Amino acid sequence: MNPQIARARWIVCAAVLLSASVALAAEGEFHRTLKVTGPVNLQVETGSGSIQVRNGGSSEVVVTGHIRQDAGQPVTTVKYALFLTCELVGDERIRKVRAMLVRADLLADFPYKDSMPKLENPWHADRIRTLRHAAELYAKEPDNFLVLEVCV
Repeated sequence: MNPQIARARWIVCAAVLLSASVALAAEGEFHRTLKVTGPVNLQVETGSGSIQVRNGGSSEVVVTGHIRQDAGQPVTTVKYALFLTCELVGDERIRKVRAMLVRADLLADFPYKDSMPKLENPWHADRIRTLRHAAELYAKEPDNFLVLEVCV
């Protein structure tokens, strides 16, 4: 599958899940312009707000979403970065693909850039190395991460 189409599907799925599952979402919006090749067939439904998908240039799809506060109550917003990893676990050549959701401010200022925290199990060091690498990529290529604003 074309990586751009796969990325577009992730963004739309995350937006739909976010708008459908968060009962107290503050009003906000997001914009993404995705580079694509070939035809794109995309359908989106949401119960809270709206999502528009339209053609941009000859090789672009533009996704714009509006999320509204449903209950009229004050909310606190927190930004999270959604990304996929493919970790090589230990020396056993096992690869694990994970979807990770990490607070964006922790990726921007990862506390264990040069040190290792006290871990419950030694094999948790693999996860710290993965998060360390994700933090480096987030600093260099933030557009490869889907940033979600969650309101509670």
